[in-house]
Amino acid sequence: MSKPRGLGMVSLDQSISRRLLIGRLTALGIGLPAVAALLAACGSEDAEPTTTAAVGAATVTESVAEPTPTAAVGEATATEAMEATPTGAASGANPRLMGMTIEPPQNTGGTVIRAYNVDFLYLHYTIESYGIHETLIELNPETVEPVANLASAWEASEDARTWTFEIRDGVSWHDGSALTAEDAVATLVAHGMPGMGYIYIAERLGEITADGMTVTCQLAAPFADVATDLYWIPIFKAEILSELTMDEGSWDGHPSATGADPTKVIGTGPFKFDEYVTGDFLRVVRFDDYWDGSPILDAVIFQQVEDDAVVGLLSTDAVDFDASVPIGSVGDLESAGLVISDYPSPTQQFFMFNLDPEKTTLFQGVEVRQAIAHAIDRQTLVDSILFGYGTVLPGTYPSFSWANDPAGITAQYDYDPDKAMTLLDEAGWLAGTDGIRERDGERLSFSVLARSSNETYAVAIQEYLRVVGVEAIVESVQEAEWAERYSDNRDFDVALSDVYWGADVDQTWQWACSSYPDGGNKGGYCNEVVDQLLVEATETLDREARIEIINELQNTVLTDMPTLILYEPRQVGARNPRVHNVFLNVFTTQFNMETWWVDA
Repeated sequence: MSKPRGLGMVSLDQSISRRLLIGRLTALGIGLPAVAALLAACGSEDAEPTTTAAVGAATVTESVAEPTPTAAVGEATATEAMEATPTGAASGANPRLMGMTIEPPQNTGGTVIRAYNVDFLYLHYTIESYGIHETLIELNPETVEPVANLASAWEASEDARTWTFEIRDGVSWHDGSALTAEDAVATLVAHGMPGMGYIYIAERLGEITADGMTVTCQLAAPFADVATDLYWIPIFKAEILSELTMDEGSWDGHPSATGADPTKVIGTGPFKFDEYVTGDFLRVVRFDDYWDGSPILDAVIFQQVEDDAVVGLLSTDAVDFDASVPIGSVGDLESAGLVISDYPSPTQQFFMFNLDPEKTTLFQGVEVRQAIAHAIDRQTLVDSILFGYGTVLPGTYPSFSWANDPAGITAQYDYDPDKAMTLLDEAGWLAGTDGIRERDGERLSFSVLARSSNETYAVAIQEYLRVVGVEAIVESVQEAEWAERYSDNRDFDVALSDVYWGADVDQTWQWACSSYPDGGNKGGYCNEVVDQLLVEATETLDREARIEIINELQNTVLTDMPTLILYEPRQVGARNPRVHNVFLNVFTTQFNMETWWVDA
């Protein structure tokens, strides 16, 4: 399945010219040997792009008000029920508007065209279901706090084992029938079936029952993030779900997922399914009986656009906005009158050490891993290669997460090549005749496995390590070979990779002993203290106590340094100013589609 724009990594394609890269790296203090190596990675000379401003410079950005406070995830009290708010009302009156400043419509009707990847609908997988389907819970994009949606309120027991959700009254499906608790139960049960892609979430929910408009999930083990994780699951009619066999792939070919039979694509969202042309576009039209106010627009078109065409289409008003454009195109788009927004990506780029002694013994000593962390200037990587569109994180949590607490992170790895060399000296790794360090006849030399799209990063890291006497040999390979060696066989010394965290506070996938080799822990990291902290972090409801646990977890992992987190990219989006109330963000750009409007 293609990944919708706005959910992937920052694209380096089309964004960096050799000439501009030389200027940026030289200005930032990277020496000529490093620049020369980077040029080899970047390929032939290309046209000079319009210079773009780094984050924080005088670029056009969206104006966003402070978010409306919402109930904390996992608090053992019911959330506030909320009343539907007429479209265009003050955002503070409706938590679903996330505290954003909503412009009252100056025009009604019209169509907005969003650049999007819709080569296949997969309505049961996608996070943002094109305004057709809705979830029990939404997420505030700035805090990842849960916000009531089809569930008007929820409550967790003190032991975090029993969760109840009140299904909102007065919600209509697009066919006119009423939303019921049975619809929610059928959906949650279905998503736990093989092949549906949500086993991780659904397996935690245990026994799921309905009583009136109340859904109860009785968990086998405590879990504090049930409400947050339900953000991933769009609710479907029980009647539609009854047609599925729940076998592997059975939903993918069903008319409710493909649009082959429009009467099967039934949701509760502000827009109804209208037409889908494979490889071309998806059109949705207004649903006047939407429970939170009739939409202002007549229709929204999700236009499939190739990456290399999006800038031209935006510049000529052929599409109205795209949540992810090449960072090197910002200057051209601003010159064309587009409004530019940037926001954190839910991915992290990292440098993973292979700790399996059968693969390599170089990284068994923590001093080597810590020295390498100090040897790499991560901020310069962001400033030069990402044009400033990225963040060097203090810990392991995304910048937008409430669990990101910089003040609580004591294990820090600032760029300090002198400290890196001291650590290596103390560990017995001393410079050889060619400058590369050796110990007991073994050279501190290893390969760095990288996707070809990340070769520029790998070469920059290679040069930083050379300064402290470490030899890194870049192996740049295509995606298929990279996946086979990294994911399937763990055939690497060090690998450049990434992880998608999203709103998840549970980082078991990346750090637990049990996550090797089938989870994200491809390097074989294992620390029983970390395993225990991961369990405590997922079972604790109290927010303050949870942050203390999470900080201890992060500091333990960072001290062990199994993986150096390089940076969190920022996505860059562009919007035609004729479109109003579109807020590009990491999770829920479509959360307020009913309030979108366009100039006449």
